[in-house]
Amino acid sequence: MQWKLFAFSLALSLFWTWLFDTFLFTNDNLFWWIFLVLVVVVPLISFVYKVINLMMAQIFMKRLIDDQLHQGWIDSKLPLIHPSMTEDYDVLEYLEAITRWPNATREQSNAASAVLGNFEGVKTNGLVAGFYQLRTLNRAYKRYMRDFRHIWEDDKTFAGYMVDPYEDPENLTLDKSIKEQLS
Repeated sequence: MQWKLFAFSLALSLFWTWLFDTFLFTNDNLFWWIFLVLVVVVPLISFVYKVINLMMAQIFMKRLIDDQLHQGWIDSKLPLIHPSMTEDYDVLEYLEAITRWPNATREQSNAASAVLGNFEGVKTNGLVAGFYQLRTLNRAYKRYMRDFRHIWEDDKTFAGYMVDPYEDPENLTLDKSIKEQLS
């Protein structure tokens, strides 16, 4: 599928190059220079523009974005795991586990699905946008687990589900990371 997209964009660039060369620059033989500008320079400028916008948003709106995401997780009452276990599971594994968890409320499942869907949508904007979005999700995940660590025992069933979906949570050690348990 990607090669079709690449071939189509290349054909479109050749078409526009031919149009510019034929009708705009009629006496000059600039076909390959126009093609080079359309294929290399324009996408490079677009990439730099997107990166600058992302960096400016991260610099000036980082706190606001983090607070909104954190408040959304609080409002949807996402289940908790012990903070020592947050290093064992990354944010995407955590959110996917919520969507699969049979005891999740509709609000929890919908919130986790919305965050995952938003991340997938941002990822299609490019590698840099996906990287920044993943960093934002990681910050919100760690902050959420840290801020509510005093009530994580209310969600022992979810913490047990994260470790082993088929085991009784009472038989599992849920307040130590997997690395601590193995050592």
